[in-house]
Amino acid sequence: MASHSERSIHEMLKDTPSMNESNSAIHTGTEPRGFRPNHPNSLPLRNASAPATPSPVLSPNGDIMKNGASKIDTIRNWSISTYKCTRQLMMEKLGKSTRTVDSELEAQIEQLRDTQRKYLSVLRLTRAMSSHFHHVVQTQHALAEAFSDLAQKSPELQEEFLYNSETQRNLTKNGEILLSALNFFISSVNTLCNKTIEDTLITIKQYETAR
Repeated sequence: MASHSERSIHEMLKDTPSMNESNSAIHTGTEPRGFRPNHPNSLPLRNASAPATPSPVLSPNGDIMKNGASKIDTIRNWSISTYKCTRQLMMEKLGKSTRTVDSELEAQIEQLRDTQRKYLSVLRLTRAMSSHFHHVVQTQHALAEAFSDLAQKSPELQEEFLYNSETQRNLTKNGEILLSALNFFISSVNTLCNKTIEDTLITIKQYETAR
């Protein structure tokens, strides 16, 4: 019985790996002969304590979403600005707020109106001068005809009458040239006062109304 036990112990020692083989397996990370890991081959080994790394999500419509956000911001800013302007205008209409004015712009508008008044005064005086000078030219023309007629009826003073008649004709000719220049000046000043400046003031008034 004792010999059978000793034999069994010797067989167990033979089956046990040597110390050198076990140490080499520990240090090199290789498995000893006859050792098979007790885990399924279908599942990979993973450290449960390590945090999971999220995979990057790619958006194929990134540019479209960016453009849409930009348009939304533009509409939002426009809506806020329009609301503020409308609210200020309503408060001004109801008398609950003072009128918003630009002092520099108001000064320029007043200067433009003062310039218009001065040009209108010049226009009025020039028209009066043109009207009076037109009568002068007509009178000179009538004098030239009268002196010419007297030269034919008074032979003794014919030379003097012809000289006066020619002088009045020259004055009439030069007067008509000056009258044409006055009419052109009147037309230009009238366009400046009643068209250019007036249209500018109307545009400013419409801008204030639409503000």
